[in-house]
Amino acid sequence: MGIFRFLESFASIFIFFAIILELFTLLSNTYNKPFLNDLYIVRLIQNSTTDFIDLGLWNACNGTANQVLSCDYPQPAFVWTNATGLDKFTSDTFDGYPPVFLANFIIYWIGFGLTLLAFVFSVMTHSHRFKYTSVAMITFFAFVFMLVAFCIMIVMGARIANTAFSNDTSNYSHIGPATWMTLGAMAGLLYATVYYCCSCFFRPKNMPRYSSI
Repeated sequence: MGIFRFLESFASIFIFFAIILELFTLLSNTYNKPFLNDLYIVRLIQNSTTDFIDLGLWNACNGTANQVLSCDYPQPAFVWTNATGLDKFTSDTFDGYPPVFLANFIIYWIGFGLTLLAFVFSVMTHSHRFKYTSVAMITFFAFVFMLVAFCIMIVMGARIANTAFSNDTSNYSHIGPATWMTLGAMAGLLYATVYYCCSCFFRPKNMPRYSSI
């Protein structure tokens, strides 16, 4: 087995891990169950009462002392200002931001779809049924979409954290597992793209790129 095969295999593994991370992020907060309700994007904490609110893709959950007590009903492109109990942390209405949450939701799903497509095609490249260069391009586009989604998460998380701190300097916040998993998926897709590009240099020039199905 040539070194290019090892590189493509590693790329497939990174894409697979990216799928898992993206899937759990998309499932985060969809049910008020242990583990799922811990996969939030950002958490706002009221230091004086230890009350907190977790903000995610689908809804928000309220709790105290690191224990989730209740969650809003999940809805696509959830706008954080609609979260129950957010008024305890900030009075900012975030006018004009609902389209941003909608865009982030759509972009994340597109990124997940491209990642899934890249994994299927990466498996097909091992049997020469699909061009590895096309898989590299799909993987790169998946990375770009996840990068955009990650940036939106960070910007919106910082925005609401700053307003909460401005409202009460005892309030504080931190980013949640869903944000870190998005970063991990993004890194996995970037590594996969690099591995596919490197495999181009080690692939024999006279080797067919793909064969007919």
